[in-house]
Amino acid sequence: MGWFDIFKKGKKKEEPGKGAVGSVQTVAEKKAVADLAEKKPEAVLTAIKETAAIPLHLIRGVHVTEKSAGREQFGVYTFIVDDGVNKNEVAKAVQRLYGVHPIQVRMVRLPAKVVHYGRLTGKRSVRKHAIVTLKKGETLTLHEGV
Repeated sequence: MGWFDIFKKGKKKEEPGKGAVGSVQTVAEKKAVADLAEKKPEAVLTAIKETAAIPLHLIRGVHVTEKSAGREQFGVYTFIVDDGVNKNEVAKAVQRLYGVHPIQVRMVRLPAKVVHYGRLTGKRSVRKHAIVTLKKGETLTLHEGV
């Protein structure tokens, strides 16, 4: 409808050199882009497809407890992840975010719990944890000084 087009707002054009809103570029990605500039265009396209397929919002944060902190000395880290994520996506996201090589990923889905606040009842949401084992000798500095 041509008449209602006057109310539509135009899309903002992205500035060159800046990615989409919410994108994070790690040091490893910057190196990869510099290395790909020297390679063939087909290699560049496949590398872009591989990195674009891994959204970084899958990992919500680090699960910090006494038990998970004790496991860190053995190279095992616990993350809070989205509910619909699988092991492969978590492994790729950890590798992309932190530049380490996960050997094993185990998933734990914690059920929703009924909670009581006086007379009111509610429900805690479903939570999912990913327990990631890293390659021997690799470590993450997730919560220094805490």
